[in-house]
Amino acid sequence: MENSRYKAIVFDFFGVLSSEVAFAWLSKHFSGEKMAELRKVYIVPIDKGDLPEKEWFDALGKLLSVSSKQVRDEWLGLATIDQDMIALVRRLKGSYKLAILSDAPSPFFREVIAKDKLENLFDEIIVSSEVHMTKESPGSYRFVLDKLSISPEDAIFIDDNPANVDRALSLGMKGIIFSGRAKLESDLSDLGVTP
Repeated sequence: MENSRYKAIVFDFFGVLSSEVAFAWLSKHFSGEKMAELRKVYIVPIDKGDLPEKEWFDALGKLLSVSSKQVRDEWLGLATIDQDMIALVRRLKGSYKLAILSDAPSPFFREVIAKDKLENLFDEIIVSSEVHMTKESPGSYRFVLDKLSISPEDAIFIDDNPANVDRALSLGMKGIIFSGRAKLESDLSDLGVTP
């Protein structure tokens, strides 16, 4: 174990601090091929902020012959905040700068975090659709680092998607692939981060 030299911890949201929503909902209703098509046609543009959220939920509603409100309500119902992870974040607050970097449509994401009053836990909350960059772009990681006023080597990035962690690593950040709170606490401890 090393003494912590890190100044900031950046969390993915869906799949880390909250349950996964998009994949869970889509896999319930569509085949893998249709999911891939929907991701290309809708999810990438909505995450980049190039497509209004309402058009996305309208399209899904039409595909299933239900209202867009029903689809959106189902998505909101799937978003379950991991209270153990939030407790960990609370313990880290004050010792580190904390941020969220999430690929999501803004109104939906903001409603999810407001419901649990999470805004004040984080120094920065970066939503892809608000900055027009997803985590597939190295610019999104640079953006959050700039907002936190830190260099890459001073930051730890946590995500359940290994490809996103690889992108953070390529910029000089420390990366942790999230697979559960207990393993994360162990990984953070190995880096000298003890909440």
